[in-house]
This record gives sequence, C-alpha cells and structure tokens, in this order.
Amino acid sequence: MSPFAFDTPLRLLVIDDDEVDRTAIRRHLIAAAVPGAIDEVDHARDVVARLVAVAYDCVILDHHLPGETAVEVIVRIRAAGLPTPILCVTGPDDEVGAAGVAAGGC
Repeated sequence: MSPFAFDTPLRLLVIDDDEVDRTAIRRHLIAAAVPGAIDEVDHARDVVARLVAVAYDCVILDHHLPGETAVEVIVRIRAAGLPTPILCVTGPDDEVGAAGVAAGGC
C-alpha cells in the first residue's frame, strides 16, 4: 500500500521513446499504488495540444527524445502557459537535471 493518500485518482502522461522505460515507469507507479490513469506516448510532438485537451496531473518526461530534449519540450509547454507539473527522467547527469529544473520541470 502507498504511504501517500490521494483524494482523487491521478491522470499521468508518460513521454518516453523507449517502450521498456515506459513499462518500467508504469510498473513502479502501480507497485507504489498510485491510483489513476497512466497514458503513454513515444514522442512529444503534440504534447502542448494534448495538455490543452486533457487535464493531466503530471507529465513524466524522458530527457532524450527523438529530435528534441526534455528542456525543449518543457520550454514549449511553459510558453503555452500550461502549469502542469513535469517530472524529468534521465540518467545520472546533474547538468541535465539542473537544465530541466531551470526550464520549469521538477
């Protein structure tokens, strides 16, 4: 059972081009008993339109995507005025993590 209590189920969007990584994220969220819906996509091309259409509680975003980085995606999301929390997932690279936070990710 999760040590966290949620009043309502969460709506999460996982953006990662690697199916194995998306599956691992989903598996960990389920194991942590995070309630809600988990949507997955393998690219961030239409992320702004998707976030306008669907009220996600959080985006879990891989740093290395085909053709762009998480920082570039975060800049597009924030430029559209969308306040959705964004969690960047990357390897052990402090500079990448700092750039993601500076762009508006968590």
